[in-house]
Amino acid sequence: MNDKFKLIIVIPCYRHAHTLAGNISLLKKHNLPILIVDDGNTTPQSDILKKLEDENIILIRNDKNMGKGYSVTKGFLEAHRLGYTHALQIDADGQQDIKQVSEFARYARTEPHVLICGRPQYRNVPLHRYIARFLTHFWVSVELGLPQIIDSMCGLRVYPLEHTVALLNKRSIGNRMSFDTEILVRLYWSGTDLKFYNISVEYPADGISNFSPIKDNIEISVMHTKLCIEKILNFIKVHRRTYI
Repeated sequence: MNDKFKLIIVIPCYRHAHTLAGNISLLKKHNLPILIVDDGNTTPQSDILKKLEDENIILIRNDKNMGKGYSVTKGFLEAHRLGYTHALQIDADGQQDIKQVSEFARYARTEPHVLICGRPQYRNVPLHRYIARFLTHFWVSVELGLPQIIDSMCGLRVYPLEHTVALLNKRSIGNRMSFDTEILVRLYWSGTDLKFYNISVEYPADGISNFSPIKDNIEISVMHTKLCIEKILNFIKVHRRTYI
C-alpha cells in the first residue's frame, strides 16, 4: 500500500457548469477532494460553480477564458502546491463515465509513477470527430515511436504530479485543445510510462463543444509539426552519440 499516495480530482470547466453541477453528487461518491478550475465563465455559469464550493470542493478561477490546457496546468500546479501527489483529470462535459473514477484511482495507486490514461470505448461518436481523432492518434504513435495506435485525447487520466509539474515548469505546453496530446508525448519522452484502460464515453446529443474547428486544428497541426521535428532531431543526436 502506498501511504504517500494523495489524489485529487481536477476539472477544468468552461460553459459546462450546468452539466458539472448535475454530476457533482456522482463525483462526490468516490470520496475524493475536487478542484474545479473556472475557465473564465460568465454569469450565470460562474455563479453555479461558486455554489458547488464546500469543504471538499476547491474552486479557482481564470479572469478570462484561457483554454483547457491553461486551466489544467493551473489546476495541477495548485494541487501540487497543496500537497497532492496525483491528479485525476476529468472533463466537465459529462462524456466520460464518472462511475469509473474509483477504478482509475486504484490503477494509479498500484502504479504511482505511471500516467494512467483512458482508452475510449464509444457508445456514439460523430464520424468527422472519429476520423480527426484517428489522424492525431496516428501521428502520436509516430512521435512516440510505438507500433500501436495511441489514443492521446481522452479527457480522463491520472497524472503523477511530481513529474508532471517538473515538466510544466520546464517548458510551455499548449494552452488549448492540443494540451492532452502534447503533454502525453512529452511525459513519455521524459521517462514516464503510459498505461491505458478502457473508459466508456458517450457524446451527449445536445452537448456543447468548446472545440474551435479552425483555431484548434491549426494549433494541433503546428504541435504535431513541432513534435515530429523534435523527434527527428533527437534521433539524430542519439545516432551521433551512439556511433561516434
